[in-house]
Amino acid sequence: MKLKFALDTNCIIELDEQRVQANELRHLSELAKVKQIYLSILGISASENQKGGGSLSNFSDFTKRLTTLDLAHLEVLKPIGFYDITYWDWSIEAQEAELNLLDEIWKTMFPKINRDWKYFAEINNVALDDLSTKVFRSWKNAMCDAQIAWATIKYEHYALITLNTKDFQKNQSALRKLGLKNILTPKEALSIAPTHPH
Repeated sequence: MKLKFALDTNCIIELDEQRVQANELRHLSELAKVKQIYLSILGISASENQKGGGSLSNFSDFTKRLTTLDLAHLEVLKPIGFYDITYWDWSIEAQEAELNLLDEIWKTMFPKINRDWKYFAEINNVALDDLSTKVFRSWKNAMCDAQIAWATIKYEHYALITLNTKDFQKNQSALRKLGLKNILTPKEALSIAPTHPH
């Protein structure tokens, strides 16, 4: 059975900007092409704030970016749909059990940020429809990271590949109890992959 890995948003940025572990990510992508491993992209990454701020206007802009980075052969996993966060044509309607799991992940990773945007905006004296504030960006980043962990569990992956030591790796023990089996850097993931591409 193939190892199943999911790439988080930071991995896409790492490739895009040719950072330190970009080569490892390219190797993993090539291994997926020749079906030595299963590698996926987390669809919530399309909702993350882009370079220079702001969001993508539609999901197809995200798929074009994946094509540019030679990642178009990877499956993109659908997140839970939330208004003003996800794209209606690339999300799922969550069942109660899935929302409960998202809540548990959120409490583990972001105990100081309430998952209810309406409540969080109110206690921070921010207008509910003002999506340009630092408060909303903080809340949105928490939502995206929580959904990254949720999707890795939901779609039964062996590991999340990330460079986010602040939010994921520092909470690894607690997240493992919720079902997130492994959290690896690209280099760590490549080291346990079955073979390197020729």
